[in-house]
Amino acid sequence: RLARAFYPAFNKNEDIKSDKKADQTDTLIATINKSLVIKGSLSADAAMSIDAGDLALSYLEGNTRLIDLRLSDVDVATPERGEDKKNRLTLYSKLAIDKLGKRLGLSGFSLESIKGLIHSRVTLQGGSLLLEPLAKSRMDLSHVRFNDYYANALALDIPPQRIKLDLEGLLNGKLAFNKIAFGLNAKGLVLQDANIKTFALQNSVSFKANQLLLDTTTAAMNAEVSGAKHYIPPLIAKATIQLDKAGIKSASIKLANSCNDPLLNANWRAVNKKAELEIQWQQTFSHTKTLRQWLNTSVIPIDFTRGTFAGQLIVDVDDNKTKIRTLDVSLKDIQGINALGTFKGVQLRLSSPLRRSTQYESIKFDSLRASLEGTVAELNMGVKLSELAFDSVVYDRAGDWHLKLPVMTAKVFSGGMAIRDAEFNVNQAIQLDVLLDQIDLSALVKTQQVDGLHTTGKMSGHIPIRYANGQVQVLDGEMRSVDNGQIRYSTALSKSGNLNQQLKLTLDVLENFNYSSLNSKIVYDADTLLLKSSIVGKNPDIKNGQ
Repeated sequence: RLARAFYPAFNKNEDIKSDKKADQTDTLIATINKSLVIKGSLSADAAMSIDAGDLALSYLEGNTRLIDLRLSDVDVATPERGEDKKNRLTLYSKLAIDKLGKRLGLSGFSLESIKGLIHSRVTLQGGSLLLEPLAKSRMDLSHVRFNDYYANALALDIPPQRIKLDLEGLLNGKLAFNKIAFGLNAKGLVLQDANIKTFALQNSVSFKANQLLLDTTTAAMNAEVSGAKHYIPPLIAKATIQLDKAGIKSASIKLANSCNDPLLNANWRAVNKKAELEIQWQQTFSHTKTLRQWLNTSVIPIDFTRGTFAGQLIVDVDDNKTKIRTLDVSLKDIQGINALGTFKGVQLRLSSPLRRSTQYESIKFDSLRASLEGTVAELNMGVKLSELAFDSVVYDRAGDWHLKLPVMTAKVFSGGMAIRDAEFNVNQAIQLDVLLDQIDLSALVKTQQVDGLHTTGKMSGHIPIRYANGQVQVLDGEMRSVDNGQIRYSTALSKSGNLNQQLKLTLDVLENFNYSSLNSKIVYDADTLLLKSSIVGKNPDIKNGQ
């Protein structure tokens, strides 16, 4: 019953660990396909060699083959005095094992099946093991789960290469190898609350002097996080991991886009029983190096063509508890475009802990609070805003990001705009009440480009705005005149002889109309702006100013 030598006891019917003995008889089969040529003596100090042969080993569970090994082109020998002979063979291996996690008694890990086909030349000389995988070496794993991480399918491709392993160092507790390259593909990858339909990377790993070096390139991915879809462009990561006997001592990662332009640097350090992660980035944009080019994607709805984007994040990890110690993200002198228009002179800062706090406060991810402050010199969304300024607080509640906005002000149409005491969930539809004060009617009318129309006067009011699914909607907005004003509208139509008397009288009155009251209802929906206005006043030149 060979299973006892390989796996802990388990009940095959219930798939759980058990003290009961398995009923299954397991078998190891050795097959000599080509005669083994053995030379030498069995005495302790004599040399012995296998100069030829082809040997196959198979491990069966009942009638099911789990492991097949084949050793061919064998040329191995014990070392002779004064001679360090190369030992060579070609190894063909095939795996087909199910429920590996349960077989090995691993907690937090499950694997439905593993299938592999690995061919390699193996050479041993001078304390070094040389592995040379041949073409089509591959391993496939299905339904892999490790704690909160899950993959429907994983595939590991091992390309032809030369892997040199220092056996003497390994015996002394020092692992060293030159480089291992492999490709990893995953389908149905779930990482806590993130879902990735397909995932692919090419990776090389080397180890020397207690340093593990990784060079990784990922393919583009589409991820769904908390119900929102995100595009992740191709990335290049280079990592250096410093190891000691206790585990990982430190790690540094440099992340770049597919053109090798730096994106961010990350450093992880072990401090006593705690750990610290620091992430930093800084990028200056221009017309030849925009945000979309930096991130290597055109799908994001915003682009920066000027300015600097910088940030620092320091995270403390203690007993599996993750806390943000420092968060500082800034935009300086940013200019660019978004789906609604253009902007320039953007100064923005997101920082935590709140700078108003006088004492240190560790902040958990699920209760993050940060101050968000900013100014915008000019924002053009069809309506031009200037001198925009706001001071707000961003916080996380049950996985949803919220924004509390005590005040935001801007200048528009020579008057003022303000939003006060607003609070909303950024993952849901946003509703705001925009207050307007002393808006110049002539500046507002100019946006409609009506020939022959000139106005004076000031307007105040409010516009309730709803933003959802990338669309802006205004319902039941209202503006009213602050004081008296004038409307002068001249059109050649008023000279036409085909007008009815009511329309002609209206056009005549509007040539010099002094209003005392102007009220407008405002609706914006489906890209249509509708103003319903009532005007009260008189023209002193028409019917004695009636």
